Amino acid sequence: MCQRWRQFALLAMAVSLISFSPAAQASSYLVQIDDLTDNIELNTYLNGSLSAHASFIGEIYDDTYPIWDNSTFAPDINLALNIYDIDGTLSDTLVISNPPNGNRNYLILAFYSDTEGGPVLTALSNAESITETGDWQPVLSFDATGQDLQDHYTFQFRSDIDESQTPLPAAIWLFGTALAGAAGVGKWRRKKKIRAPIT
Repeated sequence: MCQRWRQFALLAMAVSLISFSPAAQASSYLVQIDDLTDNIELNTYLNGSLSAHASFIGEIYDDTYPIWDNSTFAPDINLALNIYDIDGTLSDTLVISNPPNGNRNYLILAFYSDTEGGPVLTALSNAESITETGDWQPVLSFDATGQDLQDHYTFQFRSDIDESQTPLPAAIWLFGTALAGAAGVGKWRRKKKIRAPIT
């Protein structure tokens, strides 16, 4: 009889643990490719908290990116971007695509950036063109299914912009024009005083 009570108590405890365990929730992943320095930084945020960080020496990342928690994505992903400086020169290229073997639990991720004195980048064919801003720019968003949940993925990149190519705001040109005008008026007044006849 005591053995049956013990079994009943263990069964009741197991049922209560199962019923009070937190339910699985869909997750939100933010993947950021950061090219503000001479290295590529790859950060993954899970529901707003940094969960993975990797730094790559040089300005190239050409590898795979795993889809977390054994999730898989359904849509075909084939993103190709030519990323230009403000002056129109090619600065970076970015490719995010399905692996050629049809596997749906990782992506091919290739980010190439221009380097000082390095080889000139070649524009990707059949790629979209965007201009870098120096801020985070979203480039891809999709859902992945894992454990009957839809996890959401967003990919962003941030690239360094050449400060010498940044256009000056209109206020600076306006201020310069006003300053030149004031100098001209001052010179005109001095000349007028010199030419005045002496009585």
